[in-house]
Amino acid sequence: VVQQNEDGHKQLIAYVVRDQGSSLTVGELRDYLKARLPEYMVPGVYTWLEALPLTANGKVDRKALPKPDGSRPELDREFVASRDAVEEVLAKIWSELLGVEKVGIHDNFFELGGDSIISIQIVARARQHGLAISPRQVFQYQTIAELASVATMAEAGDAAQGDLSGPLPLT
Repeated sequence: VVQQNEDGHKQLIAYVVRDQGSSLTVGELRDYLKARLPEYMVPGVYTWLEALPLTANGKVDRKALPKPDGSRPELDREFVASRDAVEEVLAKIWSELLGVEKVGIHDNFFELGGDSIISIQIVARARQHGLAISPRQVFQYQTIAELASVATMAEAGDAAQGDLSGPLPLT
């Protein structure tokens, strides 16, 4: 199901009903789907349900599906809190942009629902906090611990730009 968050960013959400006794994790399900679907079709958020809500006609009642609650999804790793100021800033940024209340330093960006658009927003917000990272680094270093190790200090400030005039090359 595609849902739009407060920032206007659309997210693909998977509602999953597990077999009783199954120990399927978000990482395993995501890996399975990545091997069979194009990247843009792999859901960013996974919500576990006891059963899908149905209409009187037996179809899935999309309106009755719960919105993601912001809780940390079931991941293969235990939660580990930030150890320093850089990790704390990155965890706060990820939490706000991914809509997850608690983000551990070993949580994977993509398992939490990250995508290329959110990676660009992370770079911009990190710069506002004085950290220089690139979208490529977000893809290469997919946990806060890894990303914090390559982040460098940058001048915090506004990225505002004045009016441009004259011929401009295409980007």
